[in-house]
Amino acid sequence: MEVPPWTLWWQDDLPCQFSTERARENAAFLGEILGADWIRRVTTHPGADHHPFALRWLTRGAGAFMEMNCLAEDIRVLDGIPGLDSVIANLRKTEEFLSSRLVVHVAAILERGRRGSVRRFPEAGSAPVPDILMEGQGGDEWPVEVKMMERSYVEEEILRFARAVAEEIQEAILRPADGDTLVEIVLKCPHHLPTRGEIVGAIADRMAKGASAPLRIHRERFNACFRRIPGGDTARDRAQGCYVLCPAPRKDTLRIEDRVKRAAAQIAASAGEGRSGLVCVGIEEGPSSTRMNRHLLRCFKAGKFANVQGVMFLHTGTQSAPPQRSVLDLFGLTPNPRCPAASVEPFAIKFVGPWSSIFWFDFPGAIPAYRTEDLSDTVLVGLTPGLRVPPPRRLTSEDLL
Repeated sequence: MEVPPWTLWWQDDLPCQFSTERARENAAFLGEILGADWIRRVTTHPGADHHPFALRWLTRGAGAFMEMNCLAEDIRVLDGIPGLDSVIANLRKTEEFLSSRLVVHVAAILERGRRGSVRRFPEAGSAPVPDILMEGQGGDEWPVEVKMMERSYVEEEILRFARAVAEEIQEAILRPADGDTLVEIVLKCPHHLPTRGEIVGAIADRMAKGASAPLRIHRERFNACFRRIPGGDTARDRAQGCYVLCPAPRKDTLRIEDRVKRAAAQIAASAGEGRSGLVCVGIEEGPSSTRMNRHLLRCFKAGKFANVQGVMFLHTGTQSAPPQRSVLDLFGLTPNPRCPAASVEPFAIKFVGPWSSIFWFDFPGAIPAYRTEDLSDTVLVGLTPGLRVPPPRRLTSEDLL
């Protein structure tokens, strides 16, 4: 098998969780597990970048380097568990790679937490089966359902627009001479956005007027304000850049209820009366977890999904800041207070690298919001130094006036 491009990436600016030697070992391991012939075919045929695995395998960058190493390390932890072959077979399918990859990652987190906790991966058939069966108290099998929460079309469009605005302001308007300036932009309605030119033009006009210009801009479809943060000793004090917020439609938040409803039905069909299970939801961005968390808590308090012990939120990415470049998991657990205590199973978790709370974005009384950012410096948050995320900023009703 030829040397995969992803193993050739390397930078010496930071220590790295995986060495180049370990990357080569993991590439060879993936070749054994997935099949060297299959990898050769999927990475060389026309349209190879349509398969998520092929795209990562052929990319020479930090993200692909971390993702491929993490996939190999996860499979190593699970090697020999009954049913793993069927999950690996699904990794080869274009439309099932991402969901199957999430199943592998969740199972590895549970198996690292306590060796032997993952009993098997049930093979799909005519009857409903969970994604993972763990060892419960008394030797029973305990179901774990894994669901993907991809961004909605509305969220994708808003984030694409917001990123373009934030990047243009950061690159074309803000200058080092402007000091520690944060530009905060609030889009008032997700269904009626201003043009990019309207926002960028208004920001440019205001910045050209200097310190005497007002600190707030009010327009029909957006507002903006300017904050200058005093210099200090932390990266948060030295941030310069732009971030954009937009209220999230309630309909978008309700999608999590549908995912958990389906997972609860799967648990009921496989575990039987009086038994509960765990649901894990993989999400594409950390901030969206806060509005989902609040909605689920309301559902649980209303008595919904009594057979769901709790919902794990998980977002996996790359940390590219001190102390080292590594795989980074954002994690949070929403327990169900109405789940009967007798049906609750204990479980332990351990991540492949550092982790941080996914709920640090939660601000009491804030309006659920989409958010994006472009910052010139790293922002320190949570449990993990160097996590690059939007600065803490709540969206309130006053912001939309």
